[in-house]
Amino acid sequence: MNYILRAVIHEDQWERQLEDIVWVCHEAGIEEVYLKEQCHQILMSPFPLEKHRRMAEIYGKMAERLKEEKITYSINLATSVGHVDCRLEKKDILPYSKFTGESLQPADSVYCILDEGWQKYIADVCTVYARTHPAVLMVDDDFRSLNHSDSFGCFCSLHARAVSEKLGREIDSSQLLEAVTRNTEEGRAVRKAWLEVNFEGQSKAAARIEQAVHSVDPAVRIGLMNSGEAAHALQGRDMESLLRTFAGANRPLSRPLGGAYSDCLHQDLIAVHQGMALSMAQ
Repeated sequence: MNYILRAVIHEDQWERQLEDIVWVCHEAGIEEVYLKEQCHQILMSPFPLEKHRRMAEIYGKMAERLKEEKITYSINLATSVGHVDCRLEKKDILPYSKFTGESLQPADSVYCILDEGWQKYIADVCTVYARTHPAVLMVDDDFRSLNHSDSFGCFCSLHARAVSEKLGREIDSSQLLEAVTRNTEEGRAVRKAWLEVNFEGQSKAAARIEQAVHSVDPAVRIGLMNSGEAAHALQGRDMESLLRTFAGANRPLSRPLGGAYSDCLHQDLIAVHQGMALSMAQ
């Protein structure tokens, strides 16, 4: 079994952290390190591009030492669209369409994957990191249309417009939400179109990431953190297809569902193992 260490790197502490990483990898027999730009206990919204440029410069320096120590250097992009919504200062808010859940209130700092401006941003971010030549670039599981403070799905104006085009008639965000959550013939037709829109947007964004990274370094493996079978169904997601889009000509890479982030009861442990088994069975 191979072990991978994930480490959040802080701009003003990276040199000390590098020594700690080298020590623990040799002490514990860890062969690979995933460097992260953000601590989710502090923030769960994406950083401006300039922050990623600074982190990539640091990663490049760390990568040289890790190579000397025969430790594989990889990256875990901790946040792309945002995990949980946060109120940020204006300077830290990105200029893209906001995720809009079932409350129909746009998020403050979580973004819609359909936004082509955001897709360019994330491709630029990945280009910056690809120039440091990691073995793996792992995209975190906020790359999804779920779990962004609201329970399910995005109903922003971009989604409403894209669903309208599929249906051949115009509906707004409120009508989209009402139809998606109704188990009628009309509701099922709208829901089908909405799920298709979700997956098409994710596939397009994944393709842009793949092209951006592999135009710099074709050897980098691009993976996605798996958010579970039930979550895939609720997004209209074909996980195998999505993983292959990220991978390009390389072998697909997925981190299975199954994080145990806190103490839990016995039935929760069973659920963790079941979710992991389903993820790995794909």
